[in-house]
Formats: sequence, structure tokens, C-alpha cells
Amino acid sequence: MLKILVIAFMAAALASCVTAAQSNPGPSAAILNSDLTGADLTTLIANDQQLVRNGFAPPEIVTYDLELSKLVPEGQDILAKQDKVRARAWSQKMHAVVSARNEAVERFAAKARAMAAAAGNIIRSDPCRNAMGQNICQAPEPAPEPRRMCSYGGGGTVGQGPC
Repeated sequence: MLKILVIAFMAAALASCVTAAQSNPGPSAAILNSDLTGADLTTLIANDQQLVRNGFAPPEIVTYDLELSKLVPEGQDILAKQDKVRARAWSQKMHAVVSARNEAVERFAAKARAMAAAAGNIIRSDPCRNAMGQNICQAPEPAPEPRRMCSYGGGGTVGQGPC
């Protein structure tokens, strides 16, 4: 039972981390919304690599990050030259890479959510187990029988004590 609880806890922790990763979409949103330097991109890629090493992100996002890091200088050059023809093609490439990255993150998140739900269902499938895995179907220990009390002290009751 302890193994099931550990698995459920790990799956829930993984799901929460993936949810946090989804709320912070990473370099793709940052690249599209601001001017990033090479150091910024290096930091973002290093952060994603750490997430992958820890099992909180799919491995393919590093590949997409590297593709995005190659597109940024090209985009900055296009912007500086105001080249509308190259800008359209660049925009399509950028959109394709960002979309593929986001889909990979969503697939990974869906797997984590499914694992968390499955682990939770294992615990909930036993009607005699509560959320903490404790057996709630065991009969409680019987209460001790009350002791019979008798009066003593003659005709008038002076006190009571066990018989």
C-alpha cells in the first residue's frame, strides 16, 4: 500500500510541475514577445535542459529551443532591414517550431495528468481505504462494558461502588 501512496504522490507532484511549466511556456513565448540576447537564450535553453533532466519536460523541447535560438538572429536581421518578403517566410518557420514545441509540452502534460489520475483511482478504487490509504473498514475495538454500580450504606444510600 505504501508503494501505491508513493506512486500517487510522485504522479501528483509531476502533474503539478507540468501544470506550472504550462503556465510558463518558456522560450517560445519569450522569443516572440521580446528582444532576447544570446545570453538570455542560453539561460532559457539551460533551464529547459534542467527540466528535461528532472523529468518535468519532454526531451524534444531542447531541440525546438535550439531551432528557435537559430531563428532569433535571423529575425533580428529581418527586422533591422525591414524585409517583408523574408519576414513572412521567417514568421511561418517560427510559428511552426513554436506550435510543435507547444504540442510536445501538451502531450507530456497529458501523460502526467493521466498518470496522476490513474494513481488516484488506484487508491479510490478500494472502498475500505481513505485518501491517506488507511483502512476504514476495520471494526473498531469494542467499548468496555459499563460496570454495574451498587448502593451501599444501609437503608439510606451513602454511596455507590462497583458490585
